[in-house]
Amino acid sequence: MTKKDRYNVKAGWLVDGSGASARHRVFLQIAEGRIVRIDAVENAPPHGHFIDFGADTVLPCLVDSHVHLFMSGTTDPQARKQQLCADCNEARTAAAASKR
Repeated sequence: MTKKDRYNVKAGWLVDGSGASARHRVFLQIAEGRIVRIDAVENAPPHGHFIDFGADTVLPCLVDSHVHLFMSGTTDPQARKQQLCADCNEARTAAAASKR
């Protein structure tokens, strides 16, 4: 499929990332790489190319945003030990310096 394709997805569950409860048995219409319609499966158009995830949960991409701003990434074991044992004030100072 290319970005310009239009297709439909049937999902058993949809977690949309808004904080709302997961929705059951949904239909998503995708056009040019974007979701343009979300509706109940019962309201899906009768024809068209469907990808069937009816037994699955669809959710937004997950991004690993886990960072340790107070750690330098060094491989020096002594420096790593010092960073891991730093108190809150030392870690705060190191994190502030990493913004520069």
